[in-house]
Amino acid sequence: MPILFFVIWQSGINQKVKIIPKTETPLTLVAKIRPDDLQVNGDSYSGIVEIPRLKQRVLVYGFFKNKSERDTLLHLDRTSFFTIDGQLKLIDSAPNFSQFDAKYFNQSRGIVAEFKCNQFKYQTICKNLSLSNLVHNLRFQMMKTSQQLPRHLRMYVLGIIYGNRTNDFREELAGVRQLGLIHLFTISGMHVFYLVGLFTWIFSTLRFKKETIDSWLIILLPAYFVIAGAGASLLRAVLMAEERLGLKKLNLSFSALDGWSCAVMINLLINPLFIFQFGCQLSYLLSLGLILTKNCGFLKRTILLNLISMPIILYHVYEWHILSLLANMLFVPFFTVFIFPLVLIGYSLSFFKLNLFVSWIDKGLGLFDQFLNLLAGLPGNLVIGKLNVWIVLVMVVTVLFLIEEVTVKRILFLLMCFSLGFIMIHFPLSGEVDAFDVGQGDSFLVREPFNRSITLIDTGGKPNFFGKSKRKPIYQANNTSMSYLRSIGVSRIDNVCLSHQDADHVGDLPAFLSKMNVSRVYVPWGMTNNQSFLRRIKPYRGQFQLINAKAGDHIKNSPFQVVHPMKKGLGENQDSQVLLGKIGGLNWIFMGDLNREEELKIIQKYPHLRVDVIKLGHHGSKTSSDPKFIRAIDPKIALISAGRHNRYHHPNQETIDTMHRQRITIISTQKNGMIRYKFRNNKIGKFETKWKVAHQ
Repeated sequence: MPILFFVIWQSGINQKVKIIPKTETPLTLVAKIRPDDLQVNGDSYSGIVEIPRLKQRVLVYGFFKNKSERDTLLHLDRTSFFTIDGQLKLIDSAPNFSQFDAKYFNQSRGIVAEFKCNQFKYQTICKNLSLSNLVHNLRFQMMKTSQQLPRHLRMYVLGIIYGNRTNDFREELAGVRQLGLIHLFTISGMHVFYLVGLFTWIFSTLRFKKETIDSWLIILLPAYFVIAGAGASLLRAVLMAEERLGLKKLNLSFSALDGWSCAVMINLLINPLFIFQFGCQLSYLLSLGLILTKNCGFLKRTILLNLISMPIILYHVYEWHILSLLANMLFVPFFTVFIFPLVLIGYSLSFFKLNLFVSWIDKGLGLFDQFLNLLAGLPGNLVIGKLNVWIVLVMVVTVLFLIEEVTVKRILFLLMCFSLGFIMIHFPLSGEVDAFDVGQGDSFLVREPFNRSITLIDTGGKPNFFGKSKRKPIYQANNTSMSYLRSIGVSRIDNVCLSHQDADHVGDLPAFLSKMNVSRVYVPWGMTNNQSFLRRIKPYRGQFQLINAKAGDHIKNSPFQVVHPMKKGLGENQDSQVLLGKIGGLNWIFMGDLNREEELKIIQKYPHLRVDVIKLGHHGSKTSSDPKFIRAIDPKIALISAGRHNRYHHPNQETIDTMHRQRITIISTQKNGMIRYKFRNNKIGKFETKWKVAHQ
């Protein structure tokens, strides 16, 4: 039955897809906006709106044109109708391998399209007082009240009680993920247990009958599911609580394991795609582990719960801290007995304006956060990589057998599975050349078989690298190239070769220097005199070698030699570091943003230079890729790294025409997402792209 329902449900999703325009044509639509589904972030906004005409919800995002528009959304406190102008399109899947995929995450919420809003206009308040609208309005008012709380308490209340985890929450509690404590914050069953118990105690004290209290809980739990953000992991907790209350009403009972099994089946019937979300998987597995280990001692139970969650965490997060077991032993009971009750108490006291006590609780939570992050910062964080899905499944099943009976054979088999997965990740038989999709920028990875050497060419980045903004920089590499590196078990980089100073090539360098072990950074000859660049890397200066590279040099422990620059510069386009190397049976050349004049100087110095693959200069701009240069080096494949709908209109049609005249195959991150070339034994390998399409 769940499989049949999945087929029917997926068919419904496909029907929704059909009514979305294939092109991004301008549209004017009426949208119903719930205040709790919309976020304002500086000069931009984003969220979820309902389009009555299309009978579906879509993502919406845009930038404010003026202060009046911003004030309109900031003061929105009721479900309302707006007229929105912009472009509607299907949500793209993640452009890079191992990147968080918003397309499939949103599909699990019934959302398949996004609307780029150019302009919006307020119409009227929604007068339909449906239960859904009332609950969403209530959620917004409660979250708005929570915004007045002190910083740490606010993050906990919004994150745990209302399922609204902000960027501040993720940054402040970064140590939680590293220590394997993320299950405490996935809105699982613990706080539902607390809230049900608190509700029961309050109304029992007021002399309400137990049957009446249970009836109200059956009605209120679905409403709380919406108020708390309707998360996948919360659904499991609410389903199991509803089952228990419903059976109690009917004077029936069954085991906790039966209740868990029913919750899984109902979850599959309600929304099959929830089961593919990290939080949902973790919630179900840990709740199953708690049921199966109820007769185990504390230490044994903690170890088994860590073992059952570790494969899932590695599959999604790729890292594991050696202090995770100790952290779980210490903090799970502490969180259960102290932290969560403290959050509820602090939140309750805020309604009575007991600010002194609320302030003390906030400081206590802040100290707890600091201690967690301090512990996570200790040596011992291991980048394991993304385990093979079959190894994950086998490990989980093996742990379930261990729960039944701990035997030496089962422990050894579990260790063997983990070791096999580790070896497959860290000693790969194949090498690869990757062109990351970093938008309008460049970033390439060259990894030799068995991880003999790892070289990164440029890092990507946003154009404010040399700006004077006081805002903390946000590095997109954390979610693109670095996410992929962690997934393949890479935590050290032998060489980072920077083509030149432009932010779209070097802007995310601090992210790599702060989170990875980088041995050497090569810059074009003379760029070490660029003071703006040096200021940006000053905090990390003692951690790596900074080396000038000029024509004729070789990049240590890599297949590359430098063929440009030939004179000193400050790292401008004309100074770009150009790398030449034989990788996977093919000759490659990476051009940075080198201009035409300097390209011709290369073939004058190296008249016999021939390549198979060229990374076109300057994202396919007409200022690069001189026809004489292209004819001379005679490539068969051209790679272009450029952003979709970029304001520079890269790649230029003139460059594309040059490639076509020379019968050169073009593969672009703009149209194909991340490009990956995999090879073995230094023999010619195979190109593949994230979006599976190669354009010529």
